[in-house]
Amino acid sequence: MKKELSYLAYGLLIRSAFPLPELMTAEGRQQVVVRPGKLNPLLPGGDKECENFLVTKDGICLFWKKVGKIFVREGREIIVDPAPEVDEGTIRLFILGPALGAVLHQRGRLVLHGSAVTMHGETVAFLGEEETGKSTLAVALYVNGYSVVADDLVALQIENGSSKIFPSAPRLKLSPQVVSFGDFEKTHQISYPSFEIRSYLVDKKFSPQPLYLKRIYILGESEDQKIERLPPQEALMELIRHSYCARLISDAEAPLHLLQCATLVNRIPIFRLKRPRSISSLPDVVRMVEKDLASN
Repeated sequence: MKKELSYLAYGLLIRSAFPLPELMTAEGRQQVVVRPGKLNPLLPGGDKECENFLVTKDGICLFWKKVGKIFVREGREIIVDPAPEVDEGTIRLFILGPALGAVLHQRGRLVLHGSAVTMHGETVAFLGEEETGKSTLAVALYVNGYSVVADDLVALQIENGSSKIFPSAPRLKLSPQVVSFGDFEKTHQISYPSFEIRSYLVDKKFSPQPLYLKRIYILGESEDQKIERLPPQEALMELIRHSYCARLISDAEAPLHLLQCATLVNRIPIFRLKRPRSISSLPDVVRMVEKDLASN
């Protein structure tokens, strides 16, 4: 294992025995440690191809047959037991995604499945299910000069009625279809061989400083382009539906999660953004979002 390095993501100083080149390096007192370790052979249902998880009083254990096992404890420790012959890029993808999501959840953050960018001084988030174009839209906005705040995980601290968002890393996840959408030749490319995805370190305007979330767009598909504000009850259901760690929320944690979502609904506007899924429509979608922000 290589020498441990310290990184900064989501406002946390992370010391890792696994290289995490997607993250910014930083110095200071560690808040999260990532280390290798041996974990129990299988979880219930662990012979399946898909992800499995187990929540216990000691922590959260995640399992993928072809990736390995990860145990997350007390929001400060990630123990990684890789599967035989799994590549480093794949391990990183799961450390930076589900494992960090579990850490943030254990620390009391509201973790949503989406991307976030800052446009004209306002930070906005785009939420959606898998393959609904969250990262693709973030790429399109980045190409148009806006700064990336988060991709895949939007981590919020809800306190005193405000919603503070902690930037993740200066990176974007790109599908092969959108690599040609912008000029990414000058950025540092990291490939994940086992997945149809690429990660690029961005070089424009990224700052690790926390920001305040101003609005949320829920992505939907339609032949027409349209933005409409959601009524509070529908907005609340969408936040619950797009909570990244929804399956990990215990009965004891459910009231706090509901309160966090309700506070967010009461404090910031939440819209549904409907648009075609084609890459060619992205410039029009960007203009539509720009116009919506300017008019409100």
